[in-house]
Amino acid sequence: MTASRKIFKGLIHTFLGSYTGKAVNFVSTILLTRALLPEDFGIVAMALFLASSAGLIKELGLDYALIHRQDNVDEAGAAHFFLSAVTAAAAFVLTVILYFVLRGHYDPRILLAMVALSAVFTLRSLSATSRVMLEKDLRFSRLAWIDTTSNITTLILAVALAWLGFGFWALVIAGSVNSLTYILITSVRYWSSHWVPFRTSVDREMVRWFFSYGKWILICALATLIVLQYDSFMAGTLLGVATLGFYERAYRFSQYPTDSITHVVSRIALSIYAKYQDDKTELTHYFSFFLSMIVRIAFPLCAVIFVFAGDIVDVVFGPKWLPMVSPLRWLLGYSLLRPLYDDTGAFFTAIGKPKTISLILSVQAVIMFVLVPFLTWSFGIVGTAVAADIVMLVGVVLAYRKVSEHIDLKYGKIFVMPSVCVIIAFLCYYLVFRYVSFGLPVVNLVAGAAFFLAVYGAVLMYFERDEVRKFYRLATEKG
Repeated sequence: MTASRKIFKGLIHTFLGSYTGKAVNFVSTILLTRALLPEDFGIVAMALFLASSAGLIKELGLDYALIHRQDNVDEAGAAHFFLSAVTAAAAFVLTVILYFVLRGHYDPRILLAMVALSAVFTLRSLSATSRVMLEKDLRFSRLAWIDTTSNITTLILAVALAWLGFGFWALVIAGSVNSLTYILITSVRYWSSHWVPFRTSVDREMVRWFFSYGKWILICALATLIVLQYDSFMAGTLLGVATLGFYERAYRFSQYPTDSITHVVSRIALSIYAKYQDDKTELTHYFSFFLSMIVRIAFPLCAVIFVFAGDIVDVVFGPKWLPMVSPLRWLLGYSLLRPLYDDTGAFFTAIGKPKTISLILSVQAVIMFVLVPFLTWSFGIVGTAVAADIVMLVGVVLAYRKVSEHIDLKYGKIFVMPSVCVIIAFLCYYLVFRYVSFGLPVVNLVAGAAFFLAVYGAVLMYFERDEVRKFYRLATEKG
């Protein structure tokens, strides 16, 4: 099987697995949102920020370093497993210390959830080596279905516990089961047929190499925490956990259109960029391919949610969640930009330049640190959402200026056609549905969204039919 064929098949399986999981996730999100209170989601969001803060000690970019490493892979894997276990244990100990330090300052429920989530993160770290080794072998199809299996198990359990009255603990307990399931499946699948990472000694030079590679990624992890979670922390601190619950649900729902794209980019693209890091032509080809794919999927999905946001929240989640509509619409800008940004993170990490993305993240973190409290205090959770949009836009602009120094991109070819197709789809929807109504809100919602996406897809396939034929040949090619 050719490399292109292997990559394309892995891409298909990853998307199928990811969107299968997302479909189940969407249904469970509806049930969870209806069963739990806004403050339940707010408590978990606050606990997640605190647990992630304590867990920064383990963010040395170990996974990225192992993917980047192309020689002495067995020795690197042994060092990776050792460092993953040690840093995860250290992070958990630090979380327990933080629990005692913060007692009296935060709701006890938040602190207990923080410790529980830290334990979940520690468990998940034990499967990191086997997962990364599978990625290095480009076994994306296997990983996709492992992800799907563990995620579906988690979601079913979370919904059951929520409806049984466990409150926010339903989310925490389900996360623990997810980690255990993932560890068992991933580790057994890899270790039973390949290399086993347990060794009596670890190459000290290899450990030093990991630390040397990861020093910039540690800075990157701190900045990432601020860029991706500081907004939730400030919303909870300034506005309360109930208001944070509305923001958290709006943020989570806004990510559905692009979350699976981000997953593919952060995993498949990273391995492919690392494989072709010394071949500018191939690197340009694959980066352009992933960027085009992101834009063509993200644009229409974000547009649909923007147009139908009010109806979606009312019909799907219920009237009590209507305060999340405004921040949801604003956060769609963030959702659109996030996968574009993540693609550059995978790119710079794969080619061995983590310093570049670390510096960009540092700029974003400074802006976020200053902007979020001011806009949140002034405009509530809508201000928090606007701050997140601004920070992500700054990151995308800076990152793509740097990407252009390494490869040649044709931005017009990538962005113009999907933008035109979205505009045409919106105009067709407006012209048809201003005169058509099916009576029931849910029927109007489904029919309108389906019509919008159908028009977009038809127009795009017409103008890009040559590309569609090429993808079809890859998908049906034997061998």
